[in-house]
Amino acid sequence: MKISIGTAQFGKKYGISNISGKTKKSEIGKILKIAKQRHINLIDTAQNYLNVENRLASYHLNDFKISTKISDINKVNMETNKHYIYNKIIHSLQNLKIKKIDTIFLHNTNDLLSRNGDKYFEDLIKSKKNNLVNKIGITVYSTKEINEIISNFDIDVVQCPFNIFDNRLVESGMYNQLVNKKIEIEVRSIFLQGLLLMNADKIPLQFQSFQKLFKLWFKFLKKNQICQLDACINFVKKYKKIKRIIIGVENSNQFLEIIKSFNKNDYIDFPKMSSKQIKLINPNLWN
Repeated sequence: MKISIGTAQFGKKYGISNISGKTKKSEIGKILKIAKQRHINLIDTAQNYLNVENRLASYHLNDFKISTKISDINKVNMETNKHYIYNKIIHSLQNLKIKKIDTIFLHNTNDLLSRNGDKYFEDLIKSKKNNLVNKIGITVYSTKEINEIISNFDIDVVQCPFNIFDNRLVESGMYNQLVNKKIEIEVRSIFLQGLLLMNADKIPLQFQSFQKLFKLWFKFLKKNQICQLDACINFVKKYKKIKRIIIGVENSNQFLEIIKSFNKNDYIDFPKMSSKQIKLINPNLWN
């Protein structure tokens, strides 16, 4: 299991607990320098992260494996843009000033499941055969999406949310299914966009209806004398077949704390704290 640096914060203020805003250019440089020193060579970005590909390109990226994502494909007229995806991959390579993308993700599974899905996938396969990308992946928000995609397309990687409150990946049986199919699993939102890192008195009022679950969470932390950061990372590390954890960082000090926590090997016995309440576990539905 490896850390991959999430870069949404490099383009805008991102995450419910973010108080420092968009990551400063000087801090991006420090984060990447620390990553090199600690042999962390994975970066996760996207074309629709505001100018992030171009911001990253100002640094020496040859020592990194870069994954990026393509969005809004269904808005494109395929009659006039027959090789839209392939051209978007070329565009990312030019933006990032690299020769090859590690994993190219489609940001929206509905693109592949649309009537033009087979055409889109042909472009992805073409980019792989032409040595522009190593792997083809999808990002998802539900296990239902995973099942629909892997039943119809031969993909290499699935990126999905996974944390103490959101255990759908395992509880649905999809974790084992992906492992058996030798499809790589990488997870994001392990802090639930920072919500799991907030102090009890800072939890926004919109989550008042989930108070019982938060009380269980803070009681567990106190009983085990463990901080939120360590608990969140330790929970994910229990699942050894997860290949990568996407962790967004706002600054270099935060990154060092995350690395320190990731390198701990404490055993923690977690009680069941998973929720099926979509309004809690899907940040896209937060107000």
